[in-house]
Amino acid sequence: MTRRALVLLLALVLLTVVPVPGPGRADASCAAPVLDRPVGKRPALARGEATDVSGSGFRTGCADSVACPAEPGCGACVENDEEVPQDDVRLQLRQKGRSWDLGVADADESTRVSWRVVVPGGARPGPARLLADGAEPLLVRLT
Repeated sequence: MTRRALVLLLALVLLTVVPVPGPGRADASCAAPVLDRPVGKRPALARGEATDVSGSGFRTGCADSVACPAEPGCGACVENDEEVPQDDVRLQLRQKGRSWDLGVADADESTRVSWRVVVPGGARPGPARLLADGAEPLLVRLT
C-alpha cells in the first residue's frame, strides 16, 4: 500500500469513528431591564408632585439560546427559556440610607413598565436613586 493510500484510509477511518460536533448550543445574553432617562442629563423629580417613570426589558425567562443536537443531521433546534412580561415590578426611591416604595406595576407585552409616582415629602432635595427590580439604579435629583 502506498503512503498516499494509507493516509487516505486513515482519514476515512477517523471521519467515520470520531463524531463531528454539530452546531451545539450558542448562548447570548438578554440585556438587563433599564429605567428610561433623558439623554445627557440627570432627571429631576419634584417632591410632592406626580411624575411618570418608565422602563423596558422587564421580563422573566431569556430566549437567547438555542439547543441543537450534538450529532449532524436533521435534528431540530429548540429555543430555551420562553420570555414572559414580568409582573409586580417594584419601584423604590433611595436616598442616604432611606428607602420609599413608590409603586408596583406589570410589564406589558413589549416588556415595558410605567409607574405614576409621587416623590414623598420626607425625601430631601439633592441626589437620590430610583431602583426597579433587576435594573441598574437611575440617578435622579430631587427638587
